[in-house]
Amino acid sequence: MKLLKFEFINRFRIVNKFKRLNNYLFFKKKVNSNNIILVEFNAFHSDHIFFSYFSNVLAKKYNAKILGFYNFKLIVSKLKETLIEKIKWKISNKVNYKNFGIYRSFGTEKIFKPHISKEIEKISLKKFKIILKKIKKKENIYKIKINKVFLGDIIYDSYLKFNYVPTINVSDKNFKNFLKDFICLFYFWDNFFKTHVVKSVLGIHAHYSYALPMRIAFREKIPVYVHNEGKVFYLNQKNQYQFSEYKYFNKIYSTFSSNQKKEILKEGKKYIKKRILGKTGGEIGSTYISKSSFSKKFRKKNILKKNKKIKILICTQDFFDAINVYGTFHFPDFYEWLNFLGKISNKTNYDWYIKDHPNYSGKYKKYQPFTSNTTQEIIKKYKNINYINPNTSHIDIIKNGIDYVLTVFGSVAFEYPYFNIPVITATKNIPTSVYNFNLITKNKSHLKKILLNLKKKKFFFNKKDLEKFYYFYFIYFNNSNFYPKYNEFNLKTNKWDKYWSVDYYDFWVNNFSKNTHQEMLNKIKDFIKSREYCLS
Repeated sequence: MKLLKFEFINRFRIVNKFKRLNNYLFFKKKVNSNNIILVEFNAFHSDHIFFSYFSNVLAKKYNAKILGFYNFKLIVSKLKETLIEKIKWKISNKVNYKNFGIYRSFGTEKIFKPHISKEIEKISLKKFKIILKKIKKKENIYKIKINKVFLGDIIYDSYLKFNYVPTINVSDKNFKNFLKDFICLFYFWDNFFKTHVVKSVLGIHAHYSYALPMRIAFREKIPVYVHNEGKVFYLNQKNQYQFSEYKYFNKIYSTFSSNQKKEILKEGKKYIKKRILGKTGGEIGSTYISKSSFSKKFRKKNILKKNKKIKILICTQDFFDAINVYGTFHFPDFYEWLNFLGKISNKTNYDWYIKDHPNYSGKYKKYQPFTSNTTQEIIKKYKNINYINPNTSHIDIIKNGIDYVLTVFGSVAFEYPYFNIPVITATKNIPTSVYNFNLITKNKSHLKKILLNLKKKKFFFNKKDLEKFYYFYFIYFNNSNFYPKYNEFNLKTNKWDKYWSVDYYDFWVNNFSKNTHQEMLNKIKDFIKSREYCLS
């Protein structure tokens, strides 16, 4: 009891310190203008630094008001609210409870939720009936477009995430109701942009239903800025996805001198070895990884059968976790990809194996059973595929003599090539595609052709490509120029969940300086002016 009381008091103290600092830094008079900067209202503490700085710089630039918007409809919460939910929101908003107070501290004038009027419901129902007639199979979902805005990929991703299902049945009532609600939400935002002078949109995800206001902003040529793990992305009609910095790797590399290029390869090599040696978290630039797939703690022999057959490893990904984060791939979802591989396995004389992610702690812990259960349910239909314990080390699998690895866009794509083992992808939209250490398939037919004609041969490539990839992916684009202390926090805590705690506020306030403040403002102004893709 005493411990809980202490934690409450400590949290209260930290939050107040953070709000006081914001009030001091961003105090401003009410703006006499219709111009608006839209800022996503959320509980992700690390993002609040980004929102406070960017919103105020943009508000000054455009002489605009800052408005916060609830952006979790159809991803966390239902479209329609209960009476209790409405009352709770109204009271919390009125008294500046928790995050409401945080947003107000950096100048947010109003915080609102999407409201679906009778008129919007009427228009949406009409459009829903038209769209539904065109959906004969799940692939058709990806073709959905309303008022020149592509919605199919974010509808698909949102439905999987919202319902915790691995695929979509287009005849299912739940899907139809979800689609109807999604169209309503679209028309709310479409109408909002028509009736308000939006100058910029700030958020944290450019996928799921989160992306709805962003997609409309793209159409209207309104700049969108997205923050994720210390990186800031400028998105527009041309670049709609965050995490696409890989498209610029080669261009940037060409600007370096010979000595700088040597240093790049050296640093990249260091990061490869860290990952292969089983390092986790901030040390390898991936704070969400709490358990390495290359850990030496998992010692197991005779994982693979002792014979001369070609041995293939399928590495799965979470079935509902932003499956189109890099853009679409050869299949509507991971579920269909696995079933496709299962059917191929029945036509071959290979030894097939499948492995899920190791059991992570923290945020991803609850996802793992869902993925593993789904995987095992699928492979019951395909007797040639052998299930490997998720906690099995990749080191052991490699030592047992695996020949090929299959993924959509998982991390094995840049891990197994280090051991001269070819990785076959199921997409062209993958960060490794700019180099030549993966077998990047063009489409489903191309993937099928490769799999049916595999030969047992050694795979060799220029390891300099891999070293370049690691440098740009984990160092160059993983160091926060926006907030330099971000990486220090990563290394200090080494825990994903800490981003979303008051610990981040505490770290920020304790490390604040006027010089840092001014540097951040200058960097933001320069970045906005430059219209470059990423401020990392």
